[in-house]
Amino acid sequence: MSARYRYMSFMKDNGGEHRTRWERVREAVEGAPTELRPRSQADGIEPELAQDLAQFRKVYPKQQLELQYLYGAAQRAFEARTRESLQITLDSLLRSVLRDPRLYDSPGDADLAEYLAQELDGIWARLCQDEAVAVVRGLNFGLTLGAFLSVLLLGVPLWTALPLVLAFALHERTPATAFFRAVFFFPAVLSPAIIGIMFRGILAPEGLVNEVLLAVGIVGEPVLWLDNAALVKPTLIFVLAWASVGAGTVLFAAAMTSVDNHLLEAAKLDGANWLQRLRYVVMPSIASVVAFWVVFQVVSVFLYVFGWIFILTRGGPGYASTTLDFDVYQNAFTNGLFGYASAQSVCLLVIAAIVVIVGFPLARRAERT
Repeated sequence: MSARYRYMSFMKDNGGEHRTRWERVREAVEGAPTELRPRSQADGIEPELAQDLAQFRKVYPKQQLELQYLYGAAQRAFEARTRESLQITLDSLLRSVLRDPRLYDSPGDADLAEYLAQELDGIWARLCQDEAVAVVRGLNFGLTLGAFLSVLLLGVPLWTALPLVLAFALHERTPATAFFRAVFFFPAVLSPAIIGIMFRGILAPEGLVNEVLLAVGIVGEPVLWLDNAALVKPTLIFVLAWASVGAGTVLFAAAMTSVDNHLLEAAKLDGANWLQRLRYVVMPSIASVVAFWVVFQVVSVFLYVFGWIFILTRGGPGYASTTLDFDVYQNAFTNGLFGYASAQSVCLLVIAAIVVIVGFPLARRAERT
């Protein structure tokens, strides 16, 4: 039975799947739920075929490695039905080969090798079709833009407010100001690859964060910080906040040196508390710097978060954390869709240019007012 026939039969038998509309919409946006446990060839066969599997690995090592790679690729397919159909196809193909008496021919039967090659080519074609599903539907760019907007709306206020508060705390004659500035600025000198690898270990299911939460009793099982579509964006926002807080703190601290201390002292004598002095005295004085920082953060989300996404999530689960720059890379160098990636790059350039053209005049206007 060919791979094409098995796939079509499976789709026909499962055409009336019992999934809610919301589950189907969620999959279209995020992809199928992430499978954490890698699936091997031994998982799809009966125990009595273990010896035949060892013979297959010995006689056809290249095809065996390709088959194992396809097991992993099938688990990463975008659509749930594609994952299920490919796993059924792979298991059926492996069992048919292991039960074939020509498997024990030495150095290997040419007809069996040709059959394997044809079946594997069909599976590759199905995987390529799955890769193109999002592109054909026009989802890639829309989903990526949606992920960007959610990160932008949630992240930029935090990335602006946190360094602003820290800078004003240091400006208010905090002890060991130079030490704290150096500590806050330290993440800014590290590359995204180093910080990404560090946080990937810390946020892993068996990482430090989960170990602490489990020890304290806050959670009963490890939290999938980077593999849960509902948690991956807040997690990335926190990591980026930690990485960018140093540069923002130094920038705002330098700008606050131009604020007249007599104004702060007068506000304090008038009974203004710490937050009121920050809101009504400091922020109007450094409004242009704050506006510049906001514009810089918006542009950074477009152009400078590729390293974080590549190391931490690879855009997953589904498209939940895919940004525009990472999607351009995926389409060009992974999927081979160079024309589509070029069009995305032009859109990315236009959007970034609009942000800069609109943002910096607003910054200058804030400075004048």
